[in-house]
Amino acid sequence: MTHSILDYELRLNGKSILLKNATGEEVLAVAHHYLSQGTTMIRTGRWLERVAASVPDGKRVGEVMGVKELERLQATSRKEAA
Repeated sequence: MTHSILDYELRLNGKSILLKNATGEEVLAVAHHYLSQGTTMIRTGRWLERVAASVPDGKRVGEVMGVKELERLQATSRKEAA
């Protein structure tokens, strides 16, 4: 048995639904979920890159950075992602 793109599995509210059985509204809800995950991951990745660049070799984040500096870097990453 061959699978068709119509058999693409969507996850919606903890349930599995095949693309061919989904309504447009359900597909849009899944699309929005994927898009929001991507944005969050990009923003977090950019923030962590900034954190890494701020930590000297051999040091740990907690040794060289405080909460305020981490929050500042995080806020900068959020603004850029918007």
